[in-house]
Amino acid sequence: MKVICKYRFLLIFLFSLNTFQNLAQKTTIYGNIKEDSTFFNIMYAKVHFKGTQVGTTSDSLGMFKLSIPNEKLMFDSLIISYLGFKTKKIPIKRGEKQEINILLSSTFFKTFDEVRVIAGENPAWKYLRKIIKNKTLNNPQNHENYSNIEYSKTRFDLNNFTDKIKTNILLKPFDYIWENTKITKDGINYLPVLLSERIIEHYYQKSPKDKKDIIIGDKTTGLAGPKLKEFTNDLYITPNIYNNYITILGKSFPSPLNNNYKNHYKFYLMDSIKNEAEQTYIIKFLPKYKRQLAFTGEMEIDSSTLAVKKIQLRFDIKANVNFVRSYYISQSYKKINDYWTLSESNVIGDFTVLENSSDLTGFFGRKKSTFTNNKINSKLKKNIFKGIERIEYTDSSSIQNDFFWENYRTESLSEEEIKLLKITKKIENDPSFKIRKNIFKAIGNGYIPFKTIEIGNLYKLYSFNNIENNRFNFSIRTKPNKINRFIFSGNIGYGTKDKKWKYNLISTINVNKNNQTRFGIKYNYDIKQIGRSFNQIELDHILSSLIQIGNTESRNYVGQINFYFEQILWTGTILRLGYFRKTYSPTNNDTYKSINEQGNIEDIDYYNSNGIDATFKFNYLFKKITGEFYDKNDFPEKYPSFTLNFKLADQSIFKSSYSYQKITASIKQKVNTKKIGYFNYNIESGKTYGVVPHLDLDIPFGNQLILTDDYAFNLMNFMEFASDQYISIYFSHHFEGLILDKIPLINRLKWRTFMFGRTFIGGLSEKNNQMRYLFPENLIAINKPYYEVGFGLENIFKFAKIDFTWRLSEGQGEYYRFLIKPGFKFSF
Repeated sequence: MKVICKYRFLLIFLFSLNTFQNLAQKTTIYGNIKEDSTFFNIMYAKVHFKGTQVGTTSDSLGMFKLSIPNEKLMFDSLIISYLGFKTKKIPIKRGEKQEINILLSSTFFKTFDEVRVIAGENPAWKYLRKIIKNKTLNNPQNHENYSNIEYSKTRFDLNNFTDKIKTNILLKPFDYIWENTKITKDGINYLPVLLSERIIEHYYQKSPKDKKDIIIGDKTTGLAGPKLKEFTNDLYITPNIYNNYITILGKSFPSPLNNNYKNHYKFYLMDSIKNEAEQTYIIKFLPKYKRQLAFTGEMEIDSSTLAVKKIQLRFDIKANVNFVRSYYISQSYKKINDYWTLSESNVIGDFTVLENSSDLTGFFGRKKSTFTNNKINSKLKKNIFKGIERIEYTDSSSIQNDFFWENYRTESLSEEEIKLLKITKKIENDPSFKIRKNIFKAIGNGYIPFKTIEIGNLYKLYSFNNIENNRFNFSIRTKPNKINRFIFSGNIGYGTKDKKWKYNLISTINVNKNNQTRFGIKYNYDIKQIGRSFNQIELDHILSSLIQIGNTESRNYVGQINFYFEQILWTGTILRLGYFRKTYSPTNNDTYKSINEQGNIEDIDYYNSNGIDATFKFNYLFKKITGEFYDKNDFPEKYPSFTLNFKLADQSIFKSSYSYQKITASIKQKVNTKKIGYFNYNIESGKTYGVVPHLDLDIPFGNQLILTDDYAFNLMNFMEFASDQYISIYFSHHFEGLILDKIPLINRLKWRTFMFGRTFIGGLSEKNNQMRYLFPENLIAINKPYYEVGFGLENIFKFAKIDFTWRLSEGQGEYYRFLIKPGFKFSF
């Protein structure tokens, strides 16, 4: 009996061991993914086991490896997919470790197996020379005029998500949103989250050159936040292939029809198709160099007009564009009045947040545009270009009814798009969603939203400094929206050491619905830091308390009343006229010092600076322009931004403590330098006429914070130099991935390099050099040019940068010769 029991236990043990071994068994697949025509490695192709969410992406060498327990493997198949390539299904052996090398073929282009190699000149160049020669005739911008109506539909889908996201605490209460989940035939699940539609009337004339877009229908709905909705604008591109460069997500790609086409691409004549009516040349192109910011694609050329009939463009993650796995553009043209004009455009983007993660979750963004009612060199509507706006929204554009959309849509909405509209209405009325939405808004901008107002600012409720010690603050403002013409914001603060109340009230009234005419008033009393850049964190923000590395002697109490009138003259051009009344008083119970007529030094408790000012600003086609001379939201891209300001203060007319006139001008621009990145410059010059205290002299922006500031001298102290005439020059050149993309392994980080230089050249007239008004300690007249130079790394973790800065000029007091400062910058 004991023997039988002994064997029974042995059998049970062996059976259990075998069972655990089977349970522990897994299937492991590894290998390499290449393009079948060029044998180039494909980075970040998606690889997953069919029927599961277990997957990964290929690395920079096209290598991949993934494993799955056998009990979770539903099908003995591996799915490999990548935008622009045919999805491939590979059989695998369950429970084994296998090496599989995969070749993917393009969805859009012919393979190189079909190319005939002929000795001598590349046969494609023969046709490209003719195409380039005829660009002037075929470029739509060279028509006398044209017009059309565009219907565009942009959609974002969440894809490759797992069940884990459904149990997320933020999304768990809204399980009904997953009812609209769809699965492709390859087993990839996706959920439509955003749908945007537009109807636009386009008008263009060559001479005098002018264009206008009238948006007669505009509708966006979905589950996504405002940032994703803003991001849809980057898909609203319809590139002109005849231009030398095409800008996508802020990056300049050379067009395959670039005048210097040989410098950017390799071309292959794939085919020549002839029928009774016409002959078509098919030409394929590839980037000339690996990791070059350029397209892979194919175009069809009409032999008689040498115009593009159809073109397909693609770039992928190797192009050093953030959050983009791959991007595809397709354009089709239709012949009208002997001209080939754009009839359909498709844009597809595969976006991801975690590029180097095995998590495949991302977004598909797709935009389809169709162009109808095309007219070339015909009579345009009378006075169509009248008015100041180049982009206009009709009054009813955002409230068009279903009948309007059904009439203009060139294709019906799909089943999942219709369902998305219904789910959006449901979730927007869900109390749980509203609470979560408000929490995220409060985290993002510091304000807690209510029905018509917002209160906060959470990041300014408490701060500290050596003047106030503890500062407590409360803010309130109207909710920002397009309809409300009256905008108000205000805050009140109190310091426990100086025992003073501070306040700030700002109100703006938009006279007309297009916000072209505005009246505003500012009424405040607070601590201001002379020589502090407008671009830095506000003084009462809690972060400002934590990152200050310098003294605070340059801080003063400033009371101000400012009335102004603004008129937008045309899109991107504004004029502001205003009256200002400022009162300066020192902090820490100190006094200002001046020399009276008898030559004695006397104490001054405060100064009044009262007068009028005018600002003219020109930033071509910039829609969010304001009359502020310094505005951190000014982003001149293609065209220079010019600003001119004039101030007049007078003792007799405005009861100012002193009289002066001040004129200041600036010009800045981001210049796209194509293959070598982009160049920023900001030049500012000013002159002050009259005898004034240091408070109204020209004090260059210093920076005694830990974080770098692109609008300040980062190794200059606050209020270190004074001048009454000056010119400051800031420049930086951003090489993008030009340098680091050529270094193996480092190029995977997508870091980018830049260099910069800053100078302030000024002088102080003898009458303003403490002949009447004395300077505070450590402030001196500038008598030699001030220089800073350096270089840096940006795109660190996609949002951070580091500046290495050297100061080349002498000064007074303590200062740094060299510093490394971090900063933040987000870009694609």
